[in-house]
Amino acid sequence: MLNGNNLDLLVFAPHPDDAEIATGGLLAKLARQGRRVGIVDLTRGSWGTKGDADTRVREAAAAAKVLGLCVRECLALPDGRLEPTMQQRRLVAECIRRLRPRIVLAPLEDDPHPDHHAAHHLVRGASLWARLPKAEVVGEPWSVRRLVFYPLHRSDGRPSFLVDINEHLETKLAAMACFASQFIDAVLPEGYTYLATSDYLARARANAAYYGQMAGTLAAEAYWTDTPPVVGDVIEEQ
Repeated sequence: MLNGNNLDLLVFAPHPDDAEIATGGLLAKLARQGRRVGIVDLTRGSWGTKGDADTRVREAAAAAKVLGLCVRECLALPDGRLEPTMQQRRLVAECIRRLRPRIVLAPLEDDPHPDHHAAHHLVRGASLWARLPKAEVVGEPWSVRRLVFYPLHRSDGRPSFLVDINEHLETKLAAMACFASQFIDAVLPEGYTYLATSDYLARARANAAYYGQMAGTLAAEAYWTDTPPVVGDVIEEQ
């Protein structure tokens, strides 16, 4: 059963499947450790070239079980029209107050997809509103401990930190494979040549190997923060 609050980590994703692509390894790893993790899809992906919104929602539920999530929700904001407006920001802030995550993840700002770019600013602004006592937001104020950003179509230079996902890469790929309409049985309009033609599963494996080589392991995911992580023990930290 997917429900609960007081999450250790919450990923906000512009569309169903974005969280799996970028953060599936981290989510699987934390869930395996007994951490309370979840995903909130901002839209149902109704404007997607492949599949349809109802199918993607069903696929998202299946992927949540593979990853071991405590929570998977969809705010059903308008696909293709995500904007950091007051109304959308309030809905995301209310979600943060209700689920009370310690760590929040959102897309990197520098992304060519307008929904990904907007989601960055939407979640960043909502995290601020969530902690303000006088903000016109339903729920008790909640302060997110740290905002972390993940890459989708583009990375932003050197990552702030890398997460070893070698033992969880196959779980990540299995969660992605739940989105058959997007990655396996995709049907595209004739002549369509953009990113949707990519083999996403192969790309995910290649990206994991690239960041793994950077980290000195076989597979890793990359993350960015506004401030560098604090190292408690220089000798013990790798």
